[in-house]
Amino acid sequence: MTTLLRATFVIVLLCAPAIALAQNPIRRCIGTNGQPVFTDQPCSAMNATAAVPAPTGTPAGNSSSAQPPLPMLCAKHVADLRQVIVDAFATREANRIGGVVLWDGYGSKSAVADIQVIGAMLRQPLVSVGGAGEDADSASEIAVTTSDAGGSRTSRFGIVRQAGCLWLRPPD
Repeated sequence: MTTLLRATFVIVLLCAPAIALAQNPIRRCIGTNGQPVFTDQPCSAMNATAAVPAPTGTPAGNSSSAQPPLPMLCAKHVADLRQVIVDAFATREANRIGGVVLWDGYGSKSAVADIQVIGAMLRQPLVSVGGAGEDADSASEIAVTTSDAGGSRTSRFGIVRQAGCLWLRPPD
């Protein structure tokens, strides 16, 4: 009887790693509305983008180029929102800003049009990121000034507090 128990125990131990490997990993994605999505499916199957880049197989210390910062999912301070804007200009990624925009009440056509406006803004050189109440988390907007051949242009993003996070409204 003990031999049968030992054999069963050994079989269970040998099968445990195979069972663990068969499970799908949980993927962290950003949905089209800027909200986090957690799924066992590939992000692309959910019409979302990966929030964490796929591993490249290169150790972090050996990387010749710096990885862009991960997208912010919930800004706690106005300075965080400003940093998102600076990072978006550095990488020329409109979706970085789109990820911290509160899209409630926007139709998909309006959201796409606003992302295109943000994308056009990101193609211009950044002059400054500021706004009313720059030193406090009580700011009501962030002003982004860019330059082009005709001078400078300032776009203003309203700041909304919702669900414990700070969000931007699309630029005016």
